[in-house]
Amino acid sequence: MNENIDAGRDEKGQPLRLAVRRVSKRYGGVQALDEVSFELRAGEIMALLGENGAGKSTLVKVLAGLVEPDAGELFVDGSSATFFPAAASQAAGVAVVHQEFSSVPSLTVAENLALGAADRTGRVWWPPTLAKQARPLLDRVGLDHLDPRQRVETLSVAEQQLLEIARVLARDAKVVIFDEPTAALSDREIARVLQTIQSLAAEGRSIIYVTHRLPEVFHIADRATVVRNGRTREAVRVEDVTPDAVISMILGRQLSNIYPPRREVPDGNGFPVVLEVADVLAEGLRRPVTLSVSRGEILGLAGQLGSGCSSVTRALAGMIPATAGRMSLCGTEITRTSHAHRIRHGIAYCSGDRKLDGMFADKPVYQNMSSPWLSSISRAGWLLRRHERVQAERHASAFTVDTRRMTSAVGVLSGGNQQKVALGKWLGINPKVVLVEEPTRGVDVGARSEIYSRLRELSDQGTAVVVVSSDTAELHGLCDRVATFYRGAMTQLRTSAEWTEDQLVLEVMHNPDEVLR
Repeated sequence: MNENIDAGRDEKGQPLRLAVRRVSKRYGGVQALDEVSFELRAGEIMALLGENGAGKSTLVKVLAGLVEPDAGELFVDGSSATFFPAAASQAAGVAVVHQEFSSVPSLTVAENLALGAADRTGRVWWPPTLAKQARPLLDRVGLDHLDPRQRVETLSVAEQQLLEIARVLARDAKVVIFDEPTAALSDREIARVLQTIQSLAAEGRSIIYVTHRLPEVFHIADRATVVRNGRTREAVRVEDVTPDAVISMILGRQLSNIYPPRREVPDGNGFPVVLEVADVLAEGLRRPVTLSVSRGEILGLAGQLGSGCSSVTRALAGMIPATAGRMSLCGTEITRTSHAHRIRHGIAYCSGDRKLDGMFADKPVYQNMSSPWLSSISRAGWLLRRHERVQAERHASAFTVDTRRMTSAVGVLSGGNQQKVALGKWLGINPKVVLVEEPTRGVDVGARSEIYSRLRELSDQGTAVVVVSSDTAELHGLCDRVATFYRGAMTQLRTSAEWTEDQLVLEVMHNPDEVLR
């Protein structure tokens, strides 16, 4: 290898902002990183891509100083650097904006900005001084409307994400790593975050952007590096490749179509109605909602956070009460029934936050799989363990979960496998209806395709499926019909053939000037 490259410089001998050389990390029998090399230039946005479990998270942890590599070298601006522990990484000028927020909700915006950026003299600033110092940082990330004295718990999800970026500015980092920063955001909020990231790069900061959303890569990245099986491929310029080519690099194979073919629907949709909603109001809805879902249909509910989509599915699942209107399942009214009653009668609900209420992270896969249908494998109060394992393995296999990992804690699985467990566990109730929110949030492209195929298989078998998503491309490609929501009201309901993706985006945003191009 060229001596300059070995020393953290490019082919022309110019120092790279960040150079990772032959870094390896092993966990027991698993080689998480295998002589990984990675380069980042000043002012560059580099997309870091790969399937869940490919090694991206381990590489980020090495750069953040959370994991010490077994071998390899790290360079910053051409000079050798140590990144472990985390304090050394921060001293080298590296900062990470994690998917999970690190702000303290009970503290003010200004107090959170002061965390991790302590005065070397040990002085403690009074709140008015903190607020004054916070103002320019908030202005730079588009939070000029915020009062620095308000508590973080009062902010929206997008505002909290931008606050995480402002905290990075407070530390004056040279290299900023964004780990799935838009996973929980709507299209309009994504636009704000991406614009802020581009402004950071324009100032000369170097950006590592970890995401599963390829449109964002092609919108903001200069180059892309793919990690597969613990190894990195040579970085490519984004303008020189197509999305299909990037997907092939990530998977190591061609993926002809991420969305399965739709079922042929007779004129007038002759399938019987399974779920009916008539003039329903619930928390988060400001106008009554009326819609129905037929046997074998996938209905999409499109909208940004707070639009009312999730209010519909939560009311249908019995998680929140309907304050008006009626709901029926196969002709039987269920408006006043409990969540447990609806599970017993075949309504499955998979929330958009699998870590909060979609799984038991410290419990093994098989116990997570059996959690909704324990009564079916119990006799006289005793759990039939062998029967539980057999059934759990069958349903896990149906959702392409590795059955060799049935005794592993779900929390140690990749995001894609966690989501498959959160969905697959409902097969045991033989669902008539599956209600699923954000089915592929934080999930790589290969797992996405598998989840879409399984949802389509369920609908082809006669299950009515309702999908809530802030990803309009997902709804347009997967669903038979799509209803749009805006500020607590349903605005349109059409077949997917009657929508274009651009029309869907405009409808849920109601502000065409902010649509990503």
